[in-house]
Amino acid sequence: MNILFHCTFSDSNEWFKSLKKKFKGHKFLTVKKNTDYNKVEIAIIWNLPNHIFRKIKNVKVIFSLGAGVDHITNLPSYKGTPIIRIKDPNMRERMFNHALSQILNFQLKLIHYQKAQQKKIWLAESSTPQNRNLKIGILGLGYLGSFIAKKLLKLNYKIIGYKKTRSKSKSSFKIYTEKGINNFIK
Repeated sequence: MNILFHCTFSDSNEWFKSLKKKFKGHKFLTVKKNTDYNKVEIAIIWNLPNHIFRKIKNVKVIFSLGAGVDHITNLPSYKGTPIIRIKDPNMRERMFNHALSQILNFQLKLIHYQKAQQKKIWLAESSTPQNRNLKIGILGLGYLGSFIAKKLLKLNYKIIGYKKTRSKSKSSFKIYTEKGINNFIK
């Protein structure tokens, strides 16, 4: 099987080595080599440029290395090839850290203080809400969103969530579904 690998992550070489070990006996192709794109059957990609994407006409399935698939579905040459999103525990942890950083930025008014510091202005400390007094809405409760919700609950934030389909399992927080999107947003 011929697998095209393309990734713009800073650790892309580690990904490449790891995938080659997992798929021994399969041929890996990259855009850096003189590649015959007609031989590509599987693509494992992140941010593959459209001028390359349009050359992989015989691809059967595409694996997305990142959290989303927009980098594929927004390409003008994308024609509906099945996409499988890789669920990476490291990415899930990084996404939680990013979400938490944005919450703390808001909660602690860090940007406000940073701007004052740059102007060499001392601001008196203002009160900041406790975690239990903040309601965090998570739009999408899949692999990443549900992980973030669970971690934020442990930090005593109030959580509400939205997902398109009804939950099969009980949740410890309010989950809105398709008809409740307006209530979720409010």
